[in-house]
Amino acid sequence: MTSKPTLTRWNTWLYAVFYFIENLGHFELFLIFMTTEEPEAVIFADLLEMVQNAELQRQLVFISSNFKILSDSIEKFKGDCQLNGV
Repeated sequence: MTSKPTLTRWNTWLYAVFYFIENLGHFELFLIFMTTEEPEAVIFADLLEMVQNAELQRQLVFISSNFKILSDSIEKFKGDCQLNGV
């Protein structure tokens, strides 16, 4: 099996983290709204608790701050492989 799918999956995961941390406030507002609108839907309260978890936020900020270079390197490597026909 080629390493190409592995690179794609890693970058997809990193992009998801980058997107989530950039939009954390929007997710939180949405979940607060949904928790008040649909109090019987426990999933919204559970997700809100997770989004407001300080340790999770700290870890996401760490990943976003320290792994952007990895994401950029993967994109460069993928581009180099495409140019070289790999």
